Amino acid sequence: MNLIASLLKAITDYKGVVIILGIIVFFILLTIWVYRNHVVPKLKPSFVENREFEHDGDNEIKHKEATLMYFYADWCPHCKAAKPHVDEIKSIYDTTTSGKRVNDYAITFEYVNCSDDSNTEVTQKMDKYGVEGFPTIKLKYDGKIADMDAKPDKETIELFLNTMLK
Repeated sequence: MNLIASLLKAITDYKGVVIILGIIVFFILLTIWVYRNHVVPKLKPSFVENREFEHDGDNEIKHKEATLMYFYADWCPHCKAAKPHVDEIKSIYDTTTSGKRVNDYAITFEYVNCSDDSNTEVTQKMDKYGVEGFPTIKLKYDGKIADMDAKPDKETIELFLNTMLK
């Protein structure tokens, strides 16, 4: 009963009303902040669109040219396992060394080391192409981007190139 009596006395006192209203406003604002920052993102996760075949806006790729981008991290065991396969494909298809083409597409290879988070050029490239895990292989061709969604070994990379570059 002491608590109820104290609240009634505080309500009848002008200063007590101001203090109680201040506390109520504080908790209302705190509740709104918690709701907006912690509850709403879980209720409505941001839509992640499929970026496959999306134009990237670069004018650097012309018809019949393609770039295979290999995003990796030095610490990633999957990247270490995939790198020899990517290197082998590069030795076969890289037009800067061998000149072999896939369905008349000249292919260049771009290796992007994502180990250093402080490198703004790398983080911007990761954001631009939606790289969230490693290893990630993307193919830029005819102004489009295609994601490779398979185990990165020689056969699947060749199949990916032959399928996408028709």
